[in-house]
Amino acid sequence: MQPNEGERVRSLPFPNSTRVYKLRGKDTGGLFTMMEGHILVGEGPQLHIHHREDETFRVMEGELQFIIDNETFCARAGTIIHAPREVKMSFTNVNSPNAYLQIIFTPSGIENYFAKVNKVYNVEPINHTRADEIAKEFGMDMLGMPQWEDLGCDANGTLNN
Repeated sequence: MQPNEGERVRSLPFPNSTRVYKLRGKDTGGLFTMMEGHILVGEGPQLHIHHREDETFRVMEGELQFIIDNETFCARAGTIIHAPREVKMSFTNVNSPNAYLQIIFTPSGIENYFAKVNKVYNVEPINHTRADEIAKEFGMDMLGMPQWEDLGCDANGTLNN
């Protein structure tokens, strides 16, 4: 697949929150699904737990903050983060205007969730209760939006003290 190719899907209930499928389960024999996209300032998913798949992230550009289990940390371009199933996780873009993230779900199947929840996210007003029910149907527990605070990461992804 070439740069800028792939099907776009609205993945979160934020305006312009889209991801691009790079590989789906049908392309990988069910082994994994790969998506990528810009993470806008203020954007990120609810704190949630996957019961069916692991999630691996690669920050391609910019800087994001993550919660994996009980750890909150900065991740700058080049950082790889692995969130195994059964662990609470979330991420957000606090103040990085060009953040770009690649996400790999193993095994595949999450694309079926995005196909279904995409329909909910594209109708105003968004029915958040229905979106959470769809997540549950696909083996995810949604735990609400975390209270993010800017950790003060600098351009190197380290904490400013």
